[in-house]
Amino acid sequence: MSGKPLFILLLLTLSTITAAIIGVFLSDLPKYYRLYKYGVEVQGTVILKEPEQHQRIEVQYEVNNNKLKAGGGAGDFDKDFSSVKLQEKVPVYYNPEYPEESCLGNPSKHLDSSLIEICVISFIPFLLFISYILKKISSEKTAT
Repeated sequence: MSGKPLFILLLLTLSTITAAIIGVFLSDLPKYYRLYKYGVEVQGTVILKEPEQHQRIEVQYEVNNNKLKAGGGAGDFDKDFSSVKLQEKVPVYYNPEYPEESCLGNPSKHLDSSLIEICVISFIPFLLFISYILKKISSEKTAT
């Protein structure tokens, strides 16, 4: 393999790697990995429900006498938004080194979602390449 096909393969590979790196940061993979690996579970208290903000829930939790906040959705801790009550206790995981870094519910669920997001984002360059090839083939057929 040489010349143009090799260049295209190299370009496709580099764009896929670049997309994966972008996906890592867009999906907060490092944060969820740290919470999965080192996170400590505490019980937080639901302090706010925002149905108009994609059913966002805000929770307050305490670490070393400091009150901190975490946000997310009821699905993060396997509940339906309508069944969550203010002042209800829910699980929060936080990073002991940086207690403000946290998530609602088990971080493994967030980590799985992040990995899926990265796979989808990484696939975009390949889809664009296939789209380009199909368009090129189609235009060549209509030209003849």
